[in-house]
Amino acid sequence: MQKKISLSRIPQDMKKTLDRIEDRVCGFDRLKINVDGHLSKSMKSKLTLLLQPHCRKVCFISTSSQYQPIWTLTIDLFQPNKDALRILRNAIGTRNMSKVIRAEITIDLIAKNRSDAHHIGGYILEHFLFPYVRKPVFIECDETVYFNPRANKSGTATSRVFVMYADKASKLLANTQERSCCHLEYRLVGSPSCSSMGLNTLMDCVQFDHESFWQRELRLYEIESKKELGLLLAPNDDVSDSSLRSHANAFLEYHQIYGSEAEYYILQNCLQTNPEIKKVLKRVDARHILRGIKTDLSEE
Repeated sequence: MQKKISLSRIPQDMKKTLDRIEDRVCGFDRLKINVDGHLSKSMKSKLTLLLQPHCRKVCFISTSSQYQPIWTLTIDLFQPNKDALRILRNAIGTRNMSKVIRAEITIDLIAKNRSDAHHIGGYILEHFLFPYVRKPVFIECDETVYFNPRANKSGTATSRVFVMYADKASKLLANTQERSCCHLEYRLVGSPSCSSMGLNTLMDCVQFDHESFWQRELRLYEIESKKELGLLLAPNDDVSDSSLRSHANAFLEYHQIYGSEAEYYILQNCLQTNPEIKKVLKRVDARHILRGIKTDLSEE
C-alpha cells in the first residue's frame, strides 16, 4: 500500500502544480522487440486485428543480420496497453525468444487545458535533472524538449533520451478521449539500455512496474534559497541579501526557455553552466507528483 503523503510537507510551488494535475497515466509510448521466429501472413493479419483495440499501431518487420542471425522478426508497437502485451505474449508463447531493443517509457500528467499543461511542464523544467546529459537541453519548434540529442553526428541513435512536451494531447488516452497533458518520456534505444532498466524480454514488458520506475527516475530538486545560490555565484560577505538574490535571478533568467505563455529556467542547463550549484539543491519527493498514478489502461 502506498504511504499517505502529508500535503503540509509539499513545497509551495509544487502545490500550485499539483492543483493543475487532474490525472496521471503511464505506459509505453513505443516498444520494439526482436523475436527469433517467423509469423505467417495470416497470423500477422490476425494479430493486427486482435491488437487494434489495444494499441495505436503495430508493425511486423522481417530482419536478417550476419552478426545476430537468431533474430528474424522485429515487432514495433505504438502505445500498447497491457492487454496488447498479453495478447502478443500468448501468440509468441514460450517457443520463441524475445529481446527488447527500444522502449519509450511514458507518463502523461493530465491537465484541464493546455495552459495548465504548460505550467506543469515549466515546473518539470525548473526541477528535473537527467543524469546522462552531456549537452544543453534544447527545444524544437513544436515545443518538444530533449534532454540529449536523438542521435549523434554520424546518425547513431542516443541510447538514453528524456523527452517532454505540453502542447499535444495524451497519446495514452487517444483511444478513449482527447486530453491536454504534460508528456514525460524516458527513451531507451538498444538492448543494453533497455536491459539496464529491467526490460530484456516481452514478459518483462508485461510485468514492468511503471510506478516504481518513475519514483526512481523522476529526479526532482529545488534550490534551497536564492540567497545561497547568489552567494555561491558571487561569493562576497559584504553584498546585501537583495543583491545576492538579484545575482541568482539573473543567472536563472539567463537559462530561461520554453513556450509562449511563460518563461521557465532549465535546471539541467543551470547545472551544466555551473556544476557547483548542486551544493544548494535539495531533493524533492517525486511521489507528490505521482500519487494516484494509473498503470494499466486496459479497461479504460
